[in-house]
Amino acid sequence: MAAGIAYRGLLFEGDGRGFVLTVAGIAALSTLVHRRRAPLWLVAAGGLGAGLLAWVLCRTAQPEGHSEIVLFTLTALATMTATGRLGFLFPDGPAEDATGEEAEEPERPEEPPEEPDELAMPVRGELTGLAVAGCGATLALNGVGRLLRLLGGGQPTDDVVFALVLAVFATLGAGAFSGFFGERGARRFGRPLGLVASACAGLASLRALQNLSGPRGLDQFLGTFDLDSSLNGTLAYDLAIAGPVLAGTGLLLGAALKACRQPVQLAAVALGAAVGTILVPRLLAVSIGADESGELTVLASSYSGRLVGQGTALAALGAVLAIAASGRGLRHLGGATAACVAVIAGALAWARPVEETHAVSPWLKRPPSPELVVEIPEGLLTIEPSEGGIDVVTLDRKALTPTFDEARADRLQLEQAWAMLAERPADAPAPRVLLVGQLTPERAWTLADLGAGTIDRTGAWHAVMPLVERHLFGDEPTPAGRVLSTAAARSRIAESQYDLVLVPPIPSTSPSMRNLASPEKTTVVLWLDARGWVAQRELGPAVLPCTVDLLDYAVAVVHGPRSAPAVGGRPFQPRLVDSGEPLPQPDPLDLLGMRVAERERDARRALARRLGGGAEGSSGALLMNALAIYFDAQEASSQFERRAQRVELPEEVIARIGVAATRGIPDAFTHQVAEAMAAILRGKRWVDRITEHLEAPAAEHFPWPALEEALAYADLELLEPELCVERLTRLLGEVEGTAEQWVLLADARAQAGMGSESIEAWWKALELAGDSRWIRRGLAMQLARNGEAEGADMIRDLLLEDPDDEALRPFLGTGPFPAVERGVHLPAPVHGGH
Repeated sequence: MAAGIAYRGLLFEGDGRGFVLTVAGIAALSTLVHRRRAPLWLVAAGGLGAGLLAWVLCRTAQPEGHSEIVLFTLTALATMTATGRLGFLFPDGPAEDATGEEAEEPERPEEPPEEPDELAMPVRGELTGLAVAGCGATLALNGVGRLLRLLGGGQPTDDVVFALVLAVFATLGAGAFSGFFGERGARRFGRPLGLVASACAGLASLRALQNLSGPRGLDQFLGTFDLDSSLNGTLAYDLAIAGPVLAGTGLLLGAALKACRQPVQLAAVALGAAVGTILVPRLLAVSIGADESGELTVLASSYSGRLVGQGTALAALGAVLAIAASGRGLRHLGGATAACVAVIAGALAWARPVEETHAVSPWLKRPPSPELVVEIPEGLLTIEPSEGGIDVVTLDRKALTPTFDEARADRLQLEQAWAMLAERPADAPAPRVLLVGQLTPERAWTLADLGAGTIDRTGAWHAVMPLVERHLFGDEPTPAGRVLSTAAARSRIAESQYDLVLVPPIPSTSPSMRNLASPEKTTVVLWLDARGWVAQRELGPAVLPCTVDLLDYAVAVVHGPRSAPAVGGRPFQPRLVDSGEPLPQPDPLDLLGMRVAERERDARRALARRLGGGAEGSSGALLMNALAIYFDAQEASSQFERRAQRVELPEEVIARIGVAATRGIPDAFTHQVAEAMAAILRGKRWVDRITEHLEAPAAEHFPWPALEEALAYADLELLEPELCVERLTRLLGEVEGTAEQWVLLADARAQAGMGSESIEAWWKALELAGDSRWIRRGLAMQLARNGEAEGADMIRDLLLEDPDDEALRPFLGTGPFPAVERGVHLPAPVHGGH
């Protein structure tokens, strides 16, 4: 933690390897720092033992709870204490000459009795000063580390690389600058001054971070190493950006720690570092409230960069205290000079204005322009627009809310979580919901449509949730419910005040499930995105799977009471599947060798394999094994390809899904997979496969609108509009249908020569879609073909909107008008101009 790296992600999002490696690194470094004149074999044995400990724990330990974390911490402290005392088992002996023989030590004149013993145990004042200086250095390191994490891939492996880079520079600094420190004369004042220098070097780190926080600066810097920003999150990328940021700080920190030759001195610095780590969230606390106009806004906030100046000033104060209390202190010329240097450095760092610069995904081709940026103790929180007009909330560059492309999956996950609720009496009050995540207007509407009475919400960023909701909802009212602190929410859960506790997924993140237990009457649904490497987690006996387009994959862990399995012919109901056995953890070096897209693809593949293995021998084996084959077949594709073209869909997978959708009563997941496959087949224009594999499940489970629509599309592609009309007329007699289905029917009727019936379908589509220009355009052309005067008026209005629409100009006359084009020419999707 003293390295300024946020270890929360390591402890709760990964398998703890980074934490264990850091503990072992501290142990090995302490062996080198405290070895004094210990034999070389003992130093080598200590380093080898620390490395062996790290390797063993990496393979076996996966800390997920507080007890494991405390155990590792105590192990590290015990190792440091033991190795620190090794130096006193080997008192200073005679030095060796160039031949390896012991050199005769020259006689030293006796020191005057009035001089204090400079090698005596440090006095309390000096230790206090070292602790204060250590606290200041830690604040500065935290400020640098928090900003550096924004440039990484956001994974525990990236944090480990940054921590190891700092440790390497610290080790080099301990060896390179050891000559500047000692226990006698002026050199003994370099110990506290080194801590000041390491904190002050954070100002240079801030400058480097500012240069790397923009796309141009990042690209130019990476280009010097023949790298590019697409390698974000890989080992080479992390090493490249961590080097210039942590070099000065690491070298000076290592030198300062090397100067702490006595265990009590290192203990004082470590104590100060612990206090500094505790102070960081308090110094970055945010206060929100109403401004003079009554608008909710940020009243007080800070910035990680300011921690560097504050830390340097605090380290300077500690250095002055340590120098004044050591030996002759300020009466010594060297001590007075060192104190003056510390005061000047602290004053300049405190007074120096710090430009607030944040790295907002500079590796993207088009970095977002956030509408709100506020730094909170938990990280950098932003609200930024995405394609489709949906604002996305992020925390440390991890999306807390869905993008436009993820909105369908998010709604489906809410609906499936709601379906897990146990049956309730008709006169029971509306369910009370706790959302552990960020509430958005879309989530509020979905939960309200499902019947939620109140929606409380909580999260690590609860202090700024009201401000975030104000930006997201605008003038619209928020639903009934309150924003709660995590402690208050946990207390209410324990008191059974909620019927449903819902945790939406966060991409590339796998949260801890140790607090998932729920009271007897509360259903808890925790969604896990496959990209967070959930295949390696302990998920319990069964999970609830979900996918929308086969480009996403998520599972939910369900605790507490839930609805009974579907009985007696209720299709498309959610059903839990066997979670299978946890897979081995991926090798961190393998992960660091992959781009982000490759990691995500491998993570989905791992989850599919695990669920496929768990389904062996069950009724869902055919479908789950088909998905395992499907995800195994996925390869890298160009970002410029259409979604359907980016998908590899083997013939075996198509056949298996078709059969699985036909057998028995399909559950919700079978429904999702079959519809996703239908959309992909349609996007690829594989008409023959649509008719071969979707006809049977559509007939067996009629009405299945998505499959019927895909088959109607195939009819039009095969130039059989009459069959398309027959199919869609039968379907829309059973269900209201969507705007797209009515457009398809209107087009098919027009191609079949049913002009009047086509106009009726166009009007119905326009009613469902709202103000869709594309539908108004098709309606206007058909009205003109039928000789309706209204058609000409609509044509003129459409040309005023878009004078370059040349296809409409022939319809301005009296005819004859262009005939209806044969085949399919339907844009997808048709949703009222969205």
